[in-house]
Amino acid sequence: LIGARNDGGGSAAEGGGEGDVVVDEETGATFPSELGGRRLVATGARRKFGAVKVYAVGLYLDHGSKLWGAAGVKAEGLLKEAPGKVALRLVITSSMATQARLVAALRESLQPRLLAA
Repeated sequence: LIGARNDGGGSAAEGGGEGDVVVDEETGATFPSELGGRRLVATGARRKFGAVKVYAVGLYLDHGSKLWGAAGVKAEGLLKEAPGKVALRLVITSSMATQARLVAALRESLQPRLLAA
């Protein structure tokens, strides 16, 4: 997962239809198996200070993506194929985090990288 750490646990989503839910094993966060025409392929958790699970993240991949069935996909391959074909869903799992704090932290971290690209 690019830009986020997967500290173990997590879940790989298999199959599932519209309305199905996948539960991340590490955090208990739930993710719809389908989101906007994309299918959930993996989940993970972001930790802070080693133990606090701040949020769970789900990676969704477009049904028409060339990455389906590809083995050993590297970050470069995902970046090349990703624009417009992937989505991330974040679920806050810590009472210490708020939506406003998470948005501010992501903006502070990602905005300079996006502007430099």
